[in-house]
Amino acid sequence: MNLLMALLGTLMLYGLQNYAYKRLWSKGLKVDLRFSKEAVIEGDEVSLIETISNHKLIIQKKLMDTTANDYLIVISYNQKEELQQLMLDQIRVKREFTWVIPTNKDIKVRVSEEILDHIIEWELNE
Repeated sequence: MNLLMALLGTLMLYGLQNYAYKRLWSKGLKVDLRFSKEAVIEGDEVSLIETISNHKLIIQKKLMDTTANDYLIVISYNQKEELQQLMLDQIRVKREFTWVIPTNKDIKVRVSEEILDHIIEWELNE
């Protein structure tokens, strides 16, 4: 009976995980495909530009648990409190890192003063 309950519980957990993954996986993801030129003729060179954006906070604390000798580079325009707290934790354990924040007319650097020395502002031309 216990084996049957464990199997049933495992199947229910798998089904719930599968449902949640299918429903939430693509949320916050964006793909943009475009050519570098609008019009070309035979013989012209053109580039296909593919931009994939993930607007989820994907940095987890366990990813930040690296050795003291590692140098961390984070590229994220997300400046939410959770990410700032992770960066402050890195300062507290004396881990070197750089946080590159892409900015434009809508996105500005808004982080606590303690982190500013580790920030590189990357101005995007849009």
